[in-house]
Amino acid sequence: VANGDMTQEQADKIKAKIESGDGLGGARLLGGGQGRHGQRERVQKVRDGILTSAATALNMSPEDLKAQLKSGKSIADVADGNLDAVKTQITNDAKAKLDAAVASGKLTQAQADKALQALTDNLDKILSKIPGKHNAPPAP
Repeated sequence: VANGDMTQEQADKIKAKIESGDGLGGARLLGGGQGRHGQRERVQKVRDGILTSAATALNMSPEDLKAQLKSGKSIADVADGNLDAVKTQITNDAKAKLDAAVASGKLTQAQADKALQALTDNLDKILSKIPGKHNAPPAP
């Protein structure tokens, strides 16, 4: 708690779990949720958020953007000359959601900062990915 890795509420829940004798619930400590299922749900929420934000920036519905992606395009392909607007929309929407999670005590500021940094560090890769393809770099 002191170094910002978790909120007091999170620390209290962990302490209560340990004191109750129910164990640590390792999957929950490592990322919340219910193990792999919870992680898949979080990943899907992030994907949905990126898709919705990108569609908003491109003035299209998420369903229309999904159709473009299913046809073999990446979000970057669909964005064409509007890629900076898409990146800005995704980043701003993610920051707003993370700020809300910090305000409600679900995340610490350090956790939110780390998540936002991971998003920005990987955003070009995410937007260039073609769904259903491995997107490995071409062999030399």
